[in-house]
Amino acid sequence: MNQRSTEIVQLLSKEKDEITVSGFAEYFQVSQKTIRNDLKEINTILNQNQREEVLIQSGGRINPPENFKESLSLLLEGDFYNYKLSRKERRQHRQ
Repeated sequence: MNQRSTEIVQLLSKEKDEITVSGFAEYFQVSQKTIRNDLKEINTILNQNQREEVLIQSGGRINPPENFKESLSLLLEGDFYNYKLSRKERRQHRQ
């Protein structure tokens, strides 16, 4: 997962208020499609490990499963070789 996806996982595990796709898009200064793709990547990992997926409800409300915190170690424990650099990180690396 990239840095933004990892941060999304962390925010989903902590946040108690309503979280929306548009809110995350604004927070990360990316498009809503980018946030939806990040959530799709998170759900792929959850699905591959027989865990409940994060749902996107009507209106773009993001609803993590009740047992989401139990999946944190699975989602956040990536090894360095599977980590994907974001565009910003790739630019910084080139400089």
